[in-house]
Amino acid sequence: GLKGHVMHRDAGGVDTTKVEEARIELRKLMDQYALQDIFNMDETGLYGKMPPNRTLTTQQIHGRKDNKDRLSYAFTVNADGSEYIDPLVIGKSCWPRSF
Repeated sequence: GLKGHVMHRDAGGVDTTKVEEARIELRKLMDQYALQDIFNMDETGLYGKMPPNRTLTTQQIHGRKDNKDRLSYAFTVNADGSEYIDPLVIGKSCWPRSF
């Protein structure tokens, strides 16, 4: 019969002990600053040409290479939410040049 299957991509492991140690150290560092002086920037990508990671088949299928064309967006805000920085959009140039 027809079944839905997830097509997996690369995955990595995380050492949760090291993550917790780093969080404690980061909290100590952040305590030295006012919330309005602490900024967080997060990046996300928009993959406009990437095919879905689910499919309907009659049998399990193998993975495939994904189209890596994307736009990257960076959003920045301070810890108390009083200041936002305009989003940064990064794409791939049709004619790349060196500096």
